[in-house]
Amino acid sequence: MPIKPWAYEYKRKLIPNEVLFGPILALAFLIFMIIGAILDSNKVISSDAAFSLMFVAPLIVPFLLMPINWAGYWHQGRHHRARLREWKVQCAKAQAQYDEAVKKYEYEEAMEFVKEIRCKSLN
Repeated sequence: MPIKPWAYEYKRKLIPNEVLFGPILALAFLIFMIIGAILDSNKVISSDAAFSLMFVAPLIVPFLLMPINWAGYWHQGRHHRARLREWKVQCAKAQAQYDEAVKKYEYEEAMEFVKEIRCKSLN
């Protein structure tokens, strides 16, 4: 019988939490700091709104990137399910071959027994 694939574990993330809440948070803070400075200098929005955007928006970015990990989990699980389907097909083929070999062996044994009986009856 073929070896069954290992049980699927959600261990590989596309973006690890250490990266998601470390460098990405720092990068988002830097980007929103630049955007806040530009908005503040152009007087598009008030300084208070730009200041709050500069500090609140980077904290939201990692949570917006979390669905990428969910897609990664789905993608990895899909491949695991495909490996399980292939394994089940291989098991079915191996079982069919085994059943066929057993039937062939039983038939040969029966024919051998019939030959022995015929030989004994002729003597």
